[in-house]
Amino acid sequence: MKKALIGAIITLSLMPVAAFAAEKPAKASCTMTASDTSIKPGESVTISWSTENSSLRVGSFGLMAQSGSVTVSPKFTTDYYIDAIGLNSSNHCHVVVRVK
Repeated sequence: MKKALIGAIITLSLMPVAAFAAEKPAKASCTMTASDTSIKPGESVTISWSTENSSLRVGSFGLMAQSGSVTVSPKFTTDYYIDAIGLNSSNHCHVVVRVK
């Protein structure tokens, strides 16, 4: 013997769409500096960088950490760079070290 549910009431509550809208992610940003931008052959310089709101960082040193530094001894004028890539934006930063 089967019993039937008669007169069932279904209540549905609707939430405004705006309540579920995600905030727009912050834009990717970066900075890159050199301890000296003009050096003589054989001298060293430290390149430092920092990024925010980026999930991928690619640059002169391959895949790069969110922030860091490296010491280099360029033999000729070199443009070091980083591309910070985020969810909705990207940013390019660079620094030139001149060898004289």
